[in-house]
Amino acid sequence: MTTDEERAAGPFRQSAPWQAFCLQASVGVFFLAGASAPTPLALLIVGSLSDHVGRRPVIFGSLVVQAAAVVVFAGTDGVPDLVCGRILQGVATGTVVGAVGAGMIDVSRSAGTLANAVTPAAGTAVGAMGSGLLVTYQPGPARSAPAPAARSATSSP
Repeated sequence: MTTDEERAAGPFRQSAPWQAFCLQASVGVFFLAGASAPTPLALLIVGSLSDHVGRRPVIFGSLVVQAAAVVVFAGTDGVPDLVCGRILQGVATGTVVGAVGAGMIDVSRSAGTLANAVTPAAGTAVGAMGSGLLVTYQPGPARSAPAPAARSATSSP
């Protein structure tokens, strides 16, 4: 590549692949928006779908979409794949929240209403505490992986 081609390629083309995951603030904001925007949109658009086709098919469909998000996350190699996975995850979450919430109210109006009010905040709190505990006490999440070139240099005989 010539010098002009290197400048046109940008900073990520000149660095190692593992450095491409170093996120800028704007990419982080875009990533968070990709995660949070689909949830309320899916809730508004398909929230009443379970009233028409039933609770179980909607819950099963959202589990399939969630499984697709996990597959996307498992095979990710960059920010666009992560955003795609987060969008799928947001759509699945928004879809299942409406169906499960309506199902809880169907079972018991008073207890279902209370559970719908308390569960999102409790789930967020438990998730934040759990991830904080994992980062603090487990070595894997807090330890960064060595550069791929360093791993291949040390593993060769």
